[in-house]
Amino acid sequence: MIETLSAHLTLADENLPNLAWQSHTLNTIRSTSLSFRALLLAKSFLHNPRNIMVVCADEKSAGKWQDNLRGILGEQAVAYFPSLGISAYEDKLPFRRILEQRLEVLVHAPQRPMVVVAPLAAVMFKLASPQSFKQQGQAFAVNEVLDLDEVYQWLIQSGYEEQSMVENVGDFSLRGCILDINPFLQENPLRIELFGDEIESIRTFDLFSQRSVEELRQVKIFPMGEFTFDENGESHGVFSAKSALTRASDIFQWLPQQNIVLDEVEKIFSQVPQLNAQQQQIYADSGLDSSLEPANFWLNLEQLEAYWNNRERLGFSSVLFEENHAQQYAMDLQGRNSGNLDLVGKNIEEFHARGAQVWVVAPNQGHAQRLKQILDGLPIAGVLVGHIEEGFWCEDLGVAYLTDHQIFNRPPRRPKKVALSSSVQSAVQLDSLNVGDVVVHQDHGVGKFKGLSRIQVADAWVDCVILEYAENATLQFPVEDLYKIEALQVSEDYTPALHKLGSKRWENAKARVRKRIVKIAKELVELYARRQVIPGHAFPPDGPAQKEFEAAFEHEDTPDQSRATQEIKKDLELNRPMDRLVCGDVGFGKTEIAFRALFKVVQERKQVAFLVPTTILAAQHYESVRNRFADWPVQVELLNRYRSPKEKRAVLGKLASGEVDVVVGTHALLSATIEFHDLGLLIIDEEQRFGVKQKERLRALRENVDTLAMSATPIPRTMHLSMTGVRDISLINTPPRNRLPIDTSVVQYDEKILTQALEAEFQRGGQSFVVYDRVKDIDQVAEKVQGWMPPARVAVAHGQMHEKDLEAVMNAFVSGSVDILVATSIIENGLDVPNANTMIVLNAHNFGMSQLYQMRGRVGRSNINAFAYLVTPASGIITPVAQKRLEALEHCTDLGSGYQLAMRDLEIRGAGNLLGDEQHGFIAEVGFDTYVRMVREAVEELQGKVATPVLQPKVELGVDAYLPENWIIDGVQRVALYQRLVRIEKLAEFGELQQELRDRYGPLPQAVTNLILTTKAGFWAKIVGIQRVQVKNGLLILTFLENPVPDLQKMSAGAEKIPYPLRFLSNTPLQMVVELPPQSGEHAKTQWAELGVGVMGDLGKVFII
Repeated sequence: MIETLSAHLTLADENLPNLAWQSHTLNTIRSTSLSFRALLLAKSFLHNPRNIMVVCADEKSAGKWQDNLRGILGEQAVAYFPSLGISAYEDKLPFRRILEQRLEVLVHAPQRPMVVVAPLAAVMFKLASPQSFKQQGQAFAVNEVLDLDEVYQWLIQSGYEEQSMVENVGDFSLRGCILDINPFLQENPLRIELFGDEIESIRTFDLFSQRSVEELRQVKIFPMGEFTFDENGESHGVFSAKSALTRASDIFQWLPQQNIVLDEVEKIFSQVPQLNAQQQQIYADSGLDSSLEPANFWLNLEQLEAYWNNRERLGFSSVLFEENHAQQYAMDLQGRNSGNLDLVGKNIEEFHARGAQVWVVAPNQGHAQRLKQILDGLPIAGVLVGHIEEGFWCEDLGVAYLTDHQIFNRPPRRPKKVALSSSVQSAVQLDSLNVGDVVVHQDHGVGKFKGLSRIQVADAWVDCVILEYAENATLQFPVEDLYKIEALQVSEDYTPALHKLGSKRWENAKARVRKRIVKIAKELVELYARRQVIPGHAFPPDGPAQKEFEAAFEHEDTPDQSRATQEIKKDLELNRPMDRLVCGDVGFGKTEIAFRALFKVVQERKQVAFLVPTTILAAQHYESVRNRFADWPVQVELLNRYRSPKEKRAVLGKLASGEVDVVVGTHALLSATIEFHDLGLLIIDEEQRFGVKQKERLRALRENVDTLAMSATPIPRTMHLSMTGVRDISLINTPPRNRLPIDTSVVQYDEKILTQALEAEFQRGGQSFVVYDRVKDIDQVAEKVQGWMPPARVAVAHGQMHEKDLEAVMNAFVSGSVDILVATSIIENGLDVPNANTMIVLNAHNFGMSQLYQMRGRVGRSNINAFAYLVTPASGIITPVAQKRLEALEHCTDLGSGYQLAMRDLEIRGAGNLLGDEQHGFIAEVGFDTYVRMVREAVEELQGKVATPVLQPKVELGVDAYLPENWIIDGVQRVALYQRLVRIEKLAEFGELQQELRDRYGPLPQAVTNLILTTKAGFWAKIVGIQRVQVKNGLLILTFLENPVPDLQKMSAGAEKIPYPLRFLSNTPLQMVVELPPQSGEHAKTQWAELGVGVMGDLGKVFII
């Protein structure tokens, strides 16, 4: 094992000086390398662990400090205390992820030594006192008595929101004896089960499955923020009189023994008065009450200095004096000679010859071992496992620390983040219905769902579904037939008329659509047939190299990423061509999944074509592929319009000869003249942006090549293909850890608001996009933006610029040489600038949903709060459809909302012909789900498959069978559970569902146990071919189907296994009567029902064999 960077520092690197902490004098160390400063601080912490706070001038430098320190000390030793992410006196609440990060410091930092990194704005803002905060927590312990009414009030007043089912952080749900809570600082939410008023158990549970994971003995939870709530759960806000009263403390009182580090001392001492002046000006302009004056919320320089003077402290600065200084270290940053191994080797030898030591830092053991082999023979002191952002050569100290990512000229691999709490919303719900939803019934057409009703059938109570039709007619049917209805997805501009029961309108509508989809079905059948007949390449299972490649990924996989990866590998290992769509939000890890597929294919000596819609995106992916595969012998090339004819010919020659493993390019890759040596995989990013002819070429290509398409907002046609089974779909809905949603606002054009937005981003050291929809006057817009922000560096980018000029502007923005980029929608794909976290979209109503969504995804690509302003004309006049698109984007800020937005787009525009190019189709007439089902049925008919009618047995066990309202209060959940029962296809699912119900809702009432029995009876009846099941007066009566005729041989074998007297009635249809053992008392009917279903199981198992 190669030594870690932290172990190396613990053993004392004599070349690195020890920090001199002083309580009354600010000792300042001057160095241009932030990584050097982080190493000094980490060494001091490792030798004497205690609380240290690093105060940074802005969020950008705080983020760099956090990455460096976590790469040296590890995740547990470093915490980030962010600012609230809102402007002074802004009337809104901070994002919960920010509040949780702050809470993590307040709860954990006093308990163990750690380094806390904080921007100046966070340190200046006052807090509630530690004593009052501790009193606000709520503790739970097994066997303790719990007053549910008191806990309910505490949850409401602490900012939690009651929901029917816990999904997001801050939700709680009370269901009888079960209390679910999703608090801060818990990786999984909590489930507290009561027996009477005593806590019987405390469990964590999984948000996806809602099933319990781990037993706990005790736990403590905290309010959902640093502000107060009233008895109705309404927040008093951050800047309220009540909030001001509670802010009698600060971060320094929370961590009384901490040492203080001031990074960029000169900046901090100049910025505090500036920030105080800004706060005072906003307060004065707002005419607010005196109780809200800035002094009640922010510390001033005098107060800060008083705290700092009483603690051991030191300063860092990148400002160097001209003369020599005892605490000043001149150094060369490694970036000046990175990317050239020969040059790096020469520099190492020369540096060593002067008596200096050179250490090289790699992110993991695998990288370190390879680096050791590559640098073998060079006079390095050693290779260390860890992470620093930038390497440096320090002549003054005779030491250098170099990074492998700079040696190989690739982005740094930062340490993996550990999750705090989590929110999950499944993108595809189980067709859950709300009262009032318009639905389509397979037999009766368009109606309105009115809920559930309980009726008595054969002396037993059961639930029925009620639908409303035209002329106030109602249809009532048993919950077992829920599979026959589907929610109708239609445009908000169009409310479908309810059909009249008994009329031919529904049958006529289906007939019209059926005629029009014959052509589509024929094309699908041909596509199906070709995919099944043409053999694909069956790739072997993962080997050690694949596992090593995946282990080097810098982030921890989300559950959806893991699942999608496995689905793709399973496809690749089959002997037929893959055609899979990966749908996931912008920045949710689709590219990494594609890289894993790419690696698997290249390992088999096959080539990969990576197709993208724009030149900029091609360049971005080219760099991404090169960086991700830098440690592997993978030859990557780029084909786009920037390449000269000579370069293109060279690339094409290497493709034909097999010298190139991966080619990244635009539509030029679709040219019929391109010859691959052995193409194994086609990866398509944002397929919906290619034209009709290009798609025809794609369709021809993918017949015999494994194809992986990626999209954040798939257009309706793409979704149709996925949902009809022609393409497989993998959904990635889980957000990356520590990623914040994008604060999205729709605003009318107001230069004051826009200037404030740009200025706020500029002040925190970040960059901004201003998007404009017309090239002809974009330069005038840039001049106006420059007028708003004179100190900022403004540049323009659009598709009509000369290629090299455009590339230069983009590179300047990526490198940070440009503060504000005024651009057209050319930036919607490809630019990855974590430091850019504000976007203004002018004339937002002129852009499509997918464009706006993609553009918004250019910001918020780090753990810094991001803002998007969708600007409409000052007149406010835009079309209703455009207004709905903007509102959908404003409300869909949740991480992972791309799929929901695509479904929303289906509703707004109406969905399109499955394989055609138009975006309006047949959906409005019969509904999306019905349309897809009809296409599937037409396909199966053309394939010669015999359509067998769905057997829905009538089951009458003579016992009450339903989901009681006092057990599951929420009607939507009850309907969803009925739907799940109807869809059970495997015997094991009954036991699993029963366990889940017990876990989620507590002990099962008898009516629920009976419902599961009834459903199980229907399950066995379908297997055997029984159309009716009756239990009455101790007799089990089974009525078999007339057609097809029951298998008499199996029937006879099954009858032999039944331990009770039975007889067959030779009437038509055939019946079996079983005499069940006598029962008495109030539970006799239930016992007969259980025995009857047991008999059906004995019979059914013979038919399964």
